Amino acid sequence: MQKNNRPGTTPSKENVIDEIPVSYVEMDLEGRIIRVNRAACAMHKASEGELLGTTPWQYMPADEAEQSHAAFEEAIRKGEPPPTVRRSFYTSEGEYRTLDLHRSFMHDESGHIVGMRLILIDVTEQSIAHEEAQKARCWLGSVLASLNEAIIVTDALGFVREMNPAAEKLSGWSASEMLGKAIEKGLPILRFFSASKQNNFRMGLDGPCKGRALVLNHAREEIEVEINSAPIVDPEHGYTTGVVSHWRLIEK
Repeated sequence: MQKNNRPGTTPSKENVIDEIPVSYVEMDLEGRIIRVNRAACAMHKASEGELLGTTPWQYMPADEAEQSHAAFEEAIRKGEPPPTVRRSFYTSEGEYRTLDLHRSFMHDESGHIVGMRLILIDVTEQSIAHEEAQKARCWLGSVLASLNEAIIVTDALGFVREMNPAAEKLSGWSASEMLGKAIEKGLPILRFFSASKQNNFRMGLDGPCKGRALVLNHAREEIEVEINSAPIVDPEHGYTTGVVSHWRLIEK
């Protein structure tokens, strides 16, 4: 940890590392922690004395600890530059964190590997946001699949992001074929008769829109559908991120 420098002296390497605003850890060949900086202590919510002599695997879930320990030993054995990895950790207070570990070897004067340096970047919030987005996508997929009515979801540029089985049946396109395709390319709207104030092809982007349309399906046959569209609005920033549309075939 940091020691006070005398006025006019150059800060030592130890002091400089201690002032780095990200967590820094050094381990020996057995994986024992031999050095930490202030940020690492703050992140683990532990003192330097509590961390020295321990191993990172003591702060990981059991299954992940075993895998991580084996990967460390393999990296040391092979001597190949270790890639960045993502690991789960618990602080001394039992708080769960997700960290990206940027790793590099330490060498002695002869060039032999004597340990490993770690810079730990906390990505917990980013990871939680990603997991929540994945859960929401799975939930949306389950809901769409259970509906008997055609639902098509596009982004703000009109590229298809979701399409349920009922929409596949109505359009003749499979979801995999339409995913990432501009909706006007796969399902061109020949004519649209608006039942609302909005009367253009930005259906749903500027607000809820309802009307009848003459559309070309996958077989390039004309079908008449009723379309009810609404914008998907980002709740935090208020801008439109896409459109969800309900399509209903009008039987002739």
